[in-house]
Amino acid sequence: GETAIINTLQGFEMGITAIGYVKKGEEIFPRVKVGDEIIGIKSNGIHSNGLTFLRQELFEKRNYRLDDKFPWGVTIGEELTKPTHVYMPALKELLKELREEIHGMVHITGGGNSKLRELIPAKKDVDIKISREHELEPQEIFYFIYKEFKVPPQKMYTRFNNGWGYAIAIDKEESDKALRIIRKYFPASLIGKAKEGKGRVIIESQYDDSEIIFET
Repeated sequence: GETAIINTLQGFEMGITAIGYVKKGEEIFPRVKVGDEIIGIKSNGIHSNGLTFLRQELFEKRNYRLDDKFPWGVTIGEELTKPTHVYMPALKELLKELREEIHGMVHITGGGNSKLRELIPAKKDVDIKISREHELEPQEIFYFIYKEFKVPPQKMYTRFNNGWGYAIAIDKEESDKALRIIRKYFPASLIGKAKEGKGRVIIESQYDDSEIIFET
């Protein structure tokens, strides 16, 4: 779990804990190999990560209100409370059909897209390269944060999901089938590949022409 940063709020905090389990022998450990393709599943916006930063920037520094509207017509309150996508329906069917071909899975939560480092196998013999040329564009809220608050791309990709909330590494021979399954539930796209390397995640920024590199 994580510690909520709520030192500037008044009222009370309610904490909820959920515990899951995986049967022994059914774990999916990272075994990404050269040539594997990376599938991203579209997010629904912020997904509950980066809210402390936004609360400080919007309400404490700039005195916005929850009923103020963003330039695209949605109120701040509506945008920041969009439900986080629960990907389980798509993942259950995907695991049923292609468990052996899945070489890694990661939920893009705290730490943003740097979470892709969890796909790097212990040998660190591959790099994961994410292209800027894919269908999962960052939503308006992310471009607003980038421009309005002048957040560098490195921090955007460390704090937020930037348009995709889940990533799956899969054998390239089965990526089309995987996409067909996932798209029954959520928009999804091929976003990158695994190539020979030294355990890095390399993301081509969609905010400018830079590359973001995360070492493992």
